[in-house]
Amino acid sequence: MSHNNSIKKLLNIKEDILKIINVEDENIDGITNKVIYAIATKDNSNCSCCSNKLVKNGSKIVNIKILKSCQYNSILRVKKQRYFCKNCNKSFSQELNFVDKNCSISNDVKLAIKDDYKVNYN
Repeated sequence: MSHNNSIKKLLNIKEDILKIINVEDENIDGITNKVIYAIATKDNSNCSCCSNKLVKNGSKIVNIKILKSCQYNSILRVKKQRYFCKNCNKSFSQELNFVDKNCSISNDVKLAIKDDYKVNYN
């Protein structure tokens, strides 16, 4: 099993298009964080509106809050591919299944917060 697959398995990420590049400790606001660098891209994508072929149109870096790793705050820093459809003039960003659209908190973190709330307030 490759390092990429091992890290994804530990983080409970089932995305095939996500490739882990590096893992580093980074000091953010005086707090040590584990930062996992990744790239999300897919070849031969089609437009969701008109089903035409999409053209790669740069990339966008997003920081996604994921569950703690060894009691360190963890951030998944993903370079997401952007696409452009020449037919309908719309641009898209690569979607990830473990994060809601336009959100920077993973669904696992949201679930952990809900579970913690239920335990502490019920």
